Amino acid sequence: QLDSQIKIDQTITDKVHLMGEYFDVRQTDDLPAQEWAGSPFTTNKQSFVTRSKLAELQGTVIISPSMVNQVSIGLNDYIPNLGITGLVYKNQLPDFQSTLPYNGLLSDRLPLVNFSGGYSSFGVTNSQPLTHASDVEETLTDDWSWLKGKHFIEAGFNFVHSIKRQNQFAFSNGEWTFSGRFTGDPIADYLLGDSAQFYQQSGERRPYMFGNIASPYVQDTWKLTKRFTLNYGVRLMYMPLPHATLAETLFDPAKFDPSAIPIVNPNGTITPTANYNPLNGLIQNGVDGVPVNFSDKHKWYWAPQAGFAWDVFGDGKTSLRGGFGITYTRVFTGG
Repeated sequence: QLDSQIKIDQTITDKVHLMGEYFDVRQTDDLPAQEWAGSPFTTNKQSFVTRSKLAELQGTVIISPSMVNQVSIGLNDYIPNLGITGLVYKNQLPDFQSTLPYNGLLSDRLPLVNFSGGYSSFGVTNSQPLTHASDVEETLTDDWSWLKGKHFIEAGFNFVHSIKRQNQFAFSNGEWTFSGRFTGDPIADYLLGDSAQFYQQSGERRPYMFGNIASPYVQDTWKLTKRFTLNYGVRLMYMPLPHATLAETLFDPAKFDPSAIPIVNPNGTITPTANYNPLNGLIQNGVDGVPVNFSDKHKWYWAPQAGFAWDVFGDGKTSLRGGFGITYTRVFTGG
């Protein structure tokens, strides 16, 4: 791991201070085998490279001896790259023959082969290679504080714009499972080419997910007595669900029309009918009045908090602290 930091502090006047900093953190992880596939064989090895970049520009203004305001803008970019080396692609094995039904993105990888009975897998898992899976956070923050008698009042506003770019793990290369169903031994089934199960996805998608958080807050630290301090405040969070740039669809039973279904033949094929609609019952995010994240609910959240500090014996040596708070987070999923 290599950590690099540059920081500059500049005093403009006695009441105005400017600070800028930049962090660069790089990590390299070379693993002796393909651990994410549960494979101990050295034919495939994992090499993970992660780079994080953080930059911030912060200005502090002393409004009065008891009042300060601080404004900052920042950027955090977390970029992992999950690499794999060794026997990864079909063209590395000239005699390898494949008649898989799909040929989408990353279907040129060798398939993953699983065995029942405690045998290790081999091949290429669905999670690798994964290039430039980045999480970006762009922030704007304003924090104001005021010391007024026994009260230390704080208020401010935070805005976070997030962008997540990452391939969705997919077995576009295919996944085989040998269980011993035909011979009683999974390895014998494999040598005969008799698999119990095969699974393949048509391709691998790369959605861009976007999300915003806007949150004003106010807080007061009240020194009730020399021995007892009370802290309380609340934050209001506007945090709608993240949404993707890809045209996502969901099934809505209310939009399903039985007269628009095709005829399903015994061999698994379909015969379109006069009213056949391949999107029957499907709704698309951001289209025809559908919200970009399929929901207009759960956008606003109250986040209260309260705490105390008590000097138990009044000698400044023993303190009892307690508190309660509610906070929220979000997870970028979908795409």
